[in-house]
Amino acid sequence: MAILGTLVKQPTDELDYDISYSRFLTETDELTSLNQPEITITPEEPNGLRKGAVNVMEDRLKIWLMDGVAGTEYKVEINVTTNEGRVRQDEFFIVVEDY
Repeated sequence: MAILGTLVKQPTDELDYDISYSRFLTETDELTSLNQPEITITPEEPNGLRKGAVNVMEDRLKIWLMDGVAGTEYKVEINVTTNEGRVRQDEFFIVVEDY
């Protein structure tokens, strides 16, 4: 598992976050839309951070995140499975601040 970092967003921001798996994949392996990633956001709460579209590309993943309660830190956990069966778990944190 890799902790990718902590990012800050405002409650009304709708932003995309890209995760590159190029260093994890072999030359013959890739991410595929047939193996949709498992994405968990905690804490789960009404009006909390929500996941929008998820785009799977050969060597990266794009996740759109929106909303969230100001003053709350959310953990976004991603589990991907590659075409050749490799499994990778990553997580990052989103802190929602209203400026």
